[in-house]
Amino acid sequence: MLSFTATINRDITLARRNPARMIAVPTFFILLVTIFPLALGPDPDLLARIAPGVLMAAALMATLIHLDRLFRDDAEDGTLDAVIISPAPLSLYTAGRIAAHWIVTGLPLLILCPVMAMILNAPLPFTASVFGIILPATLLLTLIGAAVQGLSLGSGIGGVLLAVLALPLYIPVLIFSGAALHLLSTGMGAAMPMAILWACVALAAPLTPLVTAATLRMARG
Repeated sequence: MLSFTATINRDITLARRNPARMIAVPTFFILLVTIFPLALGPDPDLLARIAPGVLMAAALMATLIHLDRLFRDDAEDGTLDAVIISPAPLSLYTAGRIAAHWIVTGLPLLILCPVMAMILNAPLPFTASVFGIILPATLLLTLIGAAVQGLSLGSGIGGVLLAVLALPLYIPVLIFSGAALHLLSTGMGAAMPMAILWACVALAAPLTPLVTAATLRMARG
């Protein structure tokens, strides 16, 4: 566990030393959400109807900004090679990097979503309950992105190509989270899609660090 916590502390410290990188994701998210009222007009009913889809699409696009740097920075400066040959389990390192990546990118989106929902004139119950859906959704986006980045590291794929490779895997998350948000916005229960999202998190959380560690070993082997 020391490797896990040390990785998280290191990544958060590095992110704090680069404020421009830290604010890139929330700034992009805010711009994506606010562009819809500007483009579609101030019709409150229309904005309330599109709020669930807008929030999830904006969160999805925002998470792709730093995806290609998740493990590539450590691969370029030799840190990844040092971790691989160290006695500490590589899966704890990958788990720490994934957790730190979510703290830096997913947590700001989670905090901003209720504010953005109010900007889109979403109903108050929807605004109050949006945490329960955005939380597992952003966790899944981060976990899937980490696995894809690990697979692509050895091939040199990055940037736009990496985003294109990850988007098909994000579609199920977008569907279920969007459905849950839509049900919430209409006053209906969203227990089923929320249960599916959390079940996916429970399955992916322990498996993704192991799979990612294996792909990183192959990429650097």
